[in-house]
Amino acid sequence: MNAVWSFIWSVDFAGMLFGVTGTLLLAARGRWAGWGFVAYLASNIGWSTFAWQHGMPKLLAQHLVFAVSSLVGVW
Repeated sequence: MNAVWSFIWSVDFAGMLFGVTGTLLLAARGRWAGWGFVAYLASNIGWSTFAWQHGMPKLLAQHLVFAVSSLVGVW
């Protein structure tokens, strides 16, 4: 796998992409806005995975708390 695909399919890139998507969906305040919380949850999973893999407990804790908030939003 080349370096570009390695970057695109990394969990931190996915976390960033889903986080931006969630923000745009919520900011648009349209009928799809609620899906922003689903995108945030996917982002939290990506960033939590990244934090776990790289031994970053503070980032992991932050995104686990954010994941709870995202779950409340999905609910």
